[in-house]
Amino acid sequence: MEQGKKRRKRNTANIAQWVILSLVLFGYLVFILVSYSNDIKKIGYKNVDEKLWTHITQVGNTFMNEITYMEGIAETFATVIASNGGKTVTEENLEILKKLVADSDAVSGYLSDAEGQALYCSGKQADVSQQPGFTRAITKISQWSEIFIDTGSGVYVIAITVPVIEENAVTGVVSILYPVSHFENLVKKGEHDGKTRYMLLRKDGTITSCKGMAADVKGSSIFDILSPTSKSSQSDIDKFVRALQNGKKGSFWCMESGENRKLFYQPVNNGEWYIVESFTQNFINNQARRIYGNTKTMMIQIMSAVAVFFALVVVIISLNRMVYKKQNRELQNKAETDLLTGLLNKIATQKHIEEYLETDGQDSQAMLCVLDLDNFKKINDTLGHAFGDQVLSTLGTRVRSEFRGTDIFGRIGGDEFIVFLKDIRTDEIRCKEAERVAGLFENFKVGDYINYSPTASIGAAMYPKDGKTFEELYKAADKGVYLAKKRGKNQLCFCDEEENPISKSV
Repeated sequence: MEQGKKRRKRNTANIAQWVILSLVLFGYLVFILVSYSNDIKKIGYKNVDEKLWTHITQVGNTFMNEITYMEGIAETFATVIASNGGKTVTEENLEILKKLVADSDAVSGYLSDAEGQALYCSGKQADVSQQPGFTRAITKISQWSEIFIDTGSGVYVIAITVPVIEENAVTGVVSILYPVSHFENLVKKGEHDGKTRYMLLRKDGTITSCKGMAADVKGSSIFDILSPTSKSSQSDIDKFVRALQNGKKGSFWCMESGENRKLFYQPVNNGEWYIVESFTQNFINNQARRIYGNTKTMMIQIMSAVAVFFALVVVIISLNRMVYKKQNRELQNKAETDLLTGLLNKIATQKHIEEYLETDGQDSQAMLCVLDLDNFKKINDTLGHAFGDQVLSTLGTRVRSEFRGTDIFGRIGGDEFIVFLKDIRTDEIRCKEAERVAGLFENFKVGDYINYSPTASIGAAMYPKDGKTFEELYKAADKGVYLAKKRGKNQLCFCDEEENPISKSV
């Protein structure tokens, strides 16, 4: 027999070693697979970023080509003026400029002499000598201005200003105002997942043109609609602010108008303007899954096999633990149960009440009742201990049937019981529950032939008014028992019966 025990112990140890070794090997395999899967996933997201950078670069180049084309028109016109050898600001030249504006995407333009006295297509005359476009053009260099609002048309424009040069001297300036709203025609609304947002910004973050967004965001700052996400921080937005000032490109995750998105930004015209595209998280994820999807499927299949094996091991261990817990719980219940009544014993009753008071019951009211059977010694002496046990057992059955399973009740002495009632919210409920406790002994009869009707003196105390611990509540309720016995037994009294006339016997 001793050898059999040693053999079983040795077998158990061997099994444990193999299980541990298998778990270590499979754990290492899972680690390798997860690492490989994460690497493939990173590559997938990197490829998505590269494709999106290619797209935003194409949009930027197309936009630059549009403006370059308008600059070519202005330069051709300036060359024609110079070749005619006349003044720049003439009615004839203005009519030509009007026709050029009407036949192109421009909204307006002006002609200026070398001193900055300009005549607009609208007929308005103005001094443009201090405007950046003029001051640069007068030095024989064409200029694309920053984005501003044209007072005549009320829209955001770029001033394309070129010099009129005769015999190596600047005699005038031609300027065409190109509306940046044409940026919106360079992208398709349903492109990507149909939820992509496109913006053209100034260096200060002002949105001057957009697509896929509400039109009323034009003129507002992009920083008014951005906030950090769990994947980013305020430092990413601060970095974006610095990038706008320094002509840098980049991308980061952000909350845009309450939606999680990845924002890509790229400078145009040496950082004077910025093109921004933002994509939904679902779009980014879906595009990445197309790249690493097959690999991920294979990883999932392998990991599923590993998981099944591990799950079987866990199930076996869990079943053993459940059996152990069940046995342990049964032993604990037996240890906490009063064998005669089926209620909690004294130690368990106190422990359950204390646990409740320290956790769920801290912010609620409760009532503790102590039931002391009247003349129980006399019952044992005259009717026998067996009949006394029957009284206690029958009372235990009645208590379990009359109160909620969430309440706490137990036998704490030979003829003494506790009923702890939770969630006593009002004084009306308190009195009603007290009547229910006292009503335990209405029509309460024990014995088939003797038909004895036991009674009890009952004391009640309220938590937290009469006590905040089990000991304090028990002492208070025991005072109520004393008052009940003093008044003739067979009744319930609250512990503050003598001090508080509102509280009454039940």
